[in-house]
Amino acid sequence: RPEFALQHSKFDLYRAILEGIGFSILQNFEILRSISNKDDIPDYLRVSGGGAENNHLNQIKADILGKKVVTTKFCESGLLGGAILAMMGLKIYSFNEAVKKMVHIDRIFQPNMEKHHHYYSCLFPIYKKLYQNNIELFKELGEI
Repeated sequence: RPEFALQHSKFDLYRAILEGIGFSILQNFEILRSISNKDDIPDYLRVSGGGAENNHLNQIKADILGKKVVTTKFCESGLLGGAILAMMGLKIYSFNEAVKKMVHIDRIFQPNMEKHHHYYSCLFPIYKKLYQNNIELFKELGEI
């Protein structure tokens, strides 16, 4: 059941928060698709940073997007990017060489296409309506 009630657990609330993050990413992909005139989003989403360490979130992202979600062995992309730039600055590697040597795939989360088509595809239009209907409230909250 989509509404939150007393019979729901902490896990249900946690999952709803993660699904909200996933829907937000899908909404951003839709915006990018509309301004880039491309018909499709990329074949996969590569994630980094602290959120990339959350396997539940990565699987939910894959299910909502209907695309693979890829994590790297070293999730702190800011530090890794700095190291890549340092190697380039020292003329040790070109950009492509540094990436090949330093960026390694850790896990690939495959989407559950049944969930994508029969569950998340039905919820996403509702998410977008909720978002649109609450924009003014979000602005008010931002002013506090």
